[in-house]
Parts: sequence; structure tokens; C-alpha cells
Amino acid sequence: MIEQSIHYAQDILGKLAANPVFTEFGFAGLFVNGVLASTALPLPVEIAVSALLAAGENAFLVFLTLTAGTVAGGFLSYVIGKSGDKVFHFLKPKTHEKHHKRSHDILAKYGWIAFVMAPWLPIFGDIIIMIAGAKRYDFRKFAIAMTIGKILRAIATVYFIGFVATKLFGST
Repeated sequence: MIEQSIHYAQDILGKLAANPVFTEFGFAGLFVNGVLASTALPLPVEIAVSALLAAGENAFLVFLTLTAGTVAGGFLSYVIGKSGDKVFHFLKPKTHEKHHKRSHDILAKYGWIAFVMAPWLPIFGDIIIMIAGAKRYDFRKFAIAMTIGKILRAIATVYFIGFVATKLFGST
């Protein structure tokens, strides 16, 4: 039964590697996928990473591309939140100062940890980053914490998928 599961996993990853959508666009496709996946669009980067690693691409280059794409997407989400704040105030003009101050206090106290953890939370993590833009969170602190989180997530993603691909295909 275990051998059958391994054969099934090899077959799936082999089809992913042969899928022209991921291999045709290669690193550029992974970068765009990373940017879009970091802006609250449900586009898992793990599929592109799996396809590239199964196709024999260099794991370090996959990591660098994934990191660059997701960090760029994080900055884009911040800008979307910052510009979307005008829309929010237009739709809900009667915000209470008490709630506004409370949200700033929460971001001031827990913001850095929220931005480091955001990449691990599908969709909700991207919304946290947009809220940082809407609340005009200190960009330097945001950029450092968010980048650390994106790097840690990319390391884990490439390492785990590379580990699985190595076990299934030998060496990648």
C-alpha cells in the first residue's frame, strides 16, 4: 500500500513537472504566481514550486524567485491597503475614534509578529498586510517583519517540497 501511494505521488508530481503551464514559464511564472498569491488571490505557489523542482530546477534559484515574488506581493498588498483606506472611509464614514485608536494600539503591540506569521495564514495573512497599509503602519518595521516571514515561509516550502521530491524521484 505504501509503494502504491509513493507511485501515485510520483505520477502526480511527474504530471506537474510535465505541465506546460508551470514549466513553460519557469521562474517568471513562479515569480508572478508568488506576487498574485500574496495579494489575497487563492493561487498556491506550492504547485509551481513542485513542478519546477520535479523538473530538476535548482532549489536555491526556486527559493530566491519564490521569495522575491512573495515579498513583492506583500508590498503590493500594503499599497492596496493604503490606497483602499480611502474607499473604506467613504463606505463607512462614521468610524469611532475609540476603535481607530484600539486598532493602532494592537498593530503597535503585535504588528511585527502578525507580519512574520502572515505568510503562514492563507488569505487572512494577506488581509493582515492590507490592514497594515490601511492603518499606515510604519513601513520600515512592516517591510522587515513581512520580509522575514516570507523568507521563512519560502525556506520551509522549498525545503519540504524538495525533500518530498528527493524521496520520490531520487535527487532533484
